[in-house]
Amino acid sequence: MIAHRGASAERPECTLSAIERAIEAGATATEVDVRTSRDGRIYILHDATLDRTTNGKGPGSSLILAELQKLDAGSWFDPKYRGEQIPSLIEVAQACRGRIDLLLDLKEQGDDYDRQVAKVILQHGEDGRTIVGVRSIAQAERFRELLPKAKQLALIPNTESIEAFADAGVDWIRLWPRWLKDGNDP
Repeated sequence: MIAHRGASAERPECTLSAIERAIEAGATATEVDVRTSRDGRIYILHDATLDRTTNGKGPGSSLILAELQKLDAGSWFDPKYRGEQIPSLIEVAQACRGRIDLLLDLKEQGDDYDRQVAKVILQHGEDGRTIVGVRSIAQAERFRELLPKAKQLALIPNTESIEAFADAGVDWIRLWPRWLKDGNDP
């Protein structure tokens, strides 16, 4: 059972509070979205912009991690979560270590980004309890080398790419229900 963005129905999504609730509820994994701040630090936020889930505005990538963590990422959900912060990947990996599997929805591409994510998991998390949500064949191949103990979930763009990702050796492939209903891609 994967808690999407943590226990996002009960707590502000992609926060440490949501992850703690996912653990309490007995989820076997928690999914989070992984992005890079202006100073090259890895943080957790679903949207590319801050507008929906924080009191900030504009792209999260335009701020350094310290600025991102000064924002309120909880009040939008419920006033009792005022002051909840945008967590770094380090904080999330540490919170999950030994307690719950961690599914990383990689929102970016590139060698440097992938290496930074892998470094955090190796230093602060558990590579054997990590599922890497890859979005390209190159990323799947890179993570097979960077985190060989991790599982891989292919977040494919269309049904035509299923075979290529399967050939790349991913463990699972995400399909959208609408693809199964009518065969149409997004």
